[in-house]
Amino acid sequence: MPSSTRFLMLLRQLAHGSLFVLCAAQLDATSYVIATLSDDAVNNGNCTLREALRAADTNLPVDSCAAGGSSDTINLPNGTYPFAGGEVLTASGSLTIQSQTLNPFNVSIDLGNAGNFIYLQGGGSFVLDGLEIKNGMAPGPFFLGGAIDAHAVSLEIRNFRFLSNHATTGGGAVNYESNAATNLFVHNGAFLSNGVLGNASSASAGGAARVSALNGADADFRDVTFLGNSAASSSGFAVQGGALRFETDSSGSIASCSRCSFQNNTAVSTVSAGATGAFHSTAFNGSTTQLLDCRFSSNSATGGGANLKAAAVAAGSNSGSTVLFERLFVDFNGGAAADPATYDMVLDGFGGTMALVDSQLTFGAAGGLNVTTNSIATLGHLTIADYSTFGATLVANSGQILLQNSIVAFSVSDLGTAGNVVQTTNFIGGDPLFLNEPGGDYHLSASSLALGSGTNGAVSVRLADLEHHGRIVGVATDIGCYEFDGLFADNFEVRDTGSWSATMP
Repeated sequence: MPSSTRFLMLLRQLAHGSLFVLCAAQLDATSYVIATLSDDAVNNGNCTLREALRAADTNLPVDSCAAGGSSDTINLPNGTYPFAGGEVLTASGSLTIQSQTLNPFNVSIDLGNAGNFIYLQGGGSFVLDGLEIKNGMAPGPFFLGGAIDAHAVSLEIRNFRFLSNHATTGGGAVNYESNAATNLFVHNGAFLSNGVLGNASSASAGGAARVSALNGADADFRDVTFLGNSAASSSGFAVQGGALRFETDSSGSIASCSRCSFQNNTAVSTVSAGATGAFHSTAFNGSTTQLLDCRFSSNSATGGGANLKAAAVAAGSNSGSTVLFERLFVDFNGGAAADPATYDMVLDGFGGTMALVDSQLTFGAAGGLNVTTNSIATLGHLTIADYSTFGATLVANSGQILLQNSIVAFSVSDLGTAGNVVQTTNFIGGDPLFLNEPGGDYHLSASSLALGSGTNGAVSVRLADLEHHGRIVGVATDIGCYEFDGLFADNFEVRDTGSWSATMP
């Protein structure tokens, strides 16, 4: 046979082989378009949402739903889908559940307080896109995740609304736990009026969402609104986050919330235990928790007797872990009663490091910032003002607290310290001449004594201030969270402008 003929035959074989591989890959993915709003799992000739979930999970036909493959998609046309009682998904492939318009205002899954939506395990990969999930109730025996309970899977939730879901123990809407290198991404959506009701045997954690990221797992919340969520407890355990609870453990595990807004979230402890109104985190053994560019307003923590409470934020670091909070706006939290045991933010360090920089804490019902540490806490470029008890209480039992380039003013007692608290060019007490302090504007006026009075070389100095304006305008940086007359920092990516990157003014 001529070599040219053999070559052509080989090309033909390769082409047919490639075509077979392509067809196999196409056949291994099933797309379901749900044409009914009914919720049933009987053999009646339709393909419901529930039946599609089962077909995709088992890779077997269910009623008129085709067998799933290794990568499936369930598409939901506009409408409200009743769903009474959750489904357990254990396959190791990938599944996307999405509305056809990717708009959560068009597609709603109504759980009717009869259970949650899905329980996920088995190491698979899941995407939920453009959905509203509402009226869920976490089932026993663990009572976690009123809408979604996920364990050691990769999960992405985007363009979403979780509305009026409830659990007894944790994760009013979403509970996520992983002790493996899996990812949770929660982007661009809202948690509205979800709650944890509390029980007699465990802490109540995460009125909207609870995350436990261990052994290399990570969680990333971004552009998320937490509004009107709640957690309560009638036991002797603490209430850990009326909206969001993070726990991380081991090196490589990280949980972060960026550009998140927390408003009107509540924590209520009816016994002698602590409570955190909006966000609570604990980091262990080299792991990291972060809050970046987040806003907290009108959150509250009540009850618990004389125990320390955090109206907005509480965090703990342990055993070489890192807690990093940058550019937080914390204003008008605490509720109506000036409980002297309540601060807007409480930080506890029992090892590892903590940093709070470029942040405003103002006008709460009682105290502003409470920091107790046995290791290192760095506080820089803070503006703390208008509290009815302490503006800031800093206690270094061992280790060290650094307070740098910060304003603490207009509180009944501006600053209380104990132990090794090292101060660098702060403005404590007196009138720093804000632009309009009675009106709630804590920018510096042109005549402020804090202008150009900071220390450029302090370890807490970052590229940008609370509003992403560049630091060190002129010879020396200003004191407080706002840099006077600053423009956007030269590195525009700090602003995180999304799809564009500006390089010219």
